Amino acid sequence: MILNGLVLIMILGIGLITVINALGSIASRKFKFNYGFLTPISLGIYLLIGYLISKEYGLIYALVGSCIVGVYDATAGWQLSVALKANTGLDDEHLEKITLSYRIIGMIGIAMVFGFIGHFIAQL
Repeated sequence: MILNGLVLIMILGIGLITVINALGSIASRKFKFNYGFLTPISLGIYLLIGYLISKEYGLIYALVGSCIVGVYDATAGWQLSVALKANTGLDDEHLEKITLSYRIIGMIGIAMVFGFIGHFIAQL
């Protein structure tokens, strides 16, 4: 049963990240604001995933779950925002210079920090 609950929480996180990436990309282009302003929402999702998983399964699972959602955001989420032409403030040449490995490593670190904060909140 452990796997079912964890998978459902991670599916929730991946779904929320997908919605933010899709709607945020379209809105940033249409309303001419920097897509980066939506970063706090993504960070909140990593925190939420860490919180929800930690409540039932503990710190290690919370960190791994947050990191999986972060890797999804760094890969599929990135591709979705590029495909939907998010207003990042960068031209295509600069976007191409941000490598996949850099994005994944960065997002794992960020997701781990916010997953840990979620765990900390869950322990209060």
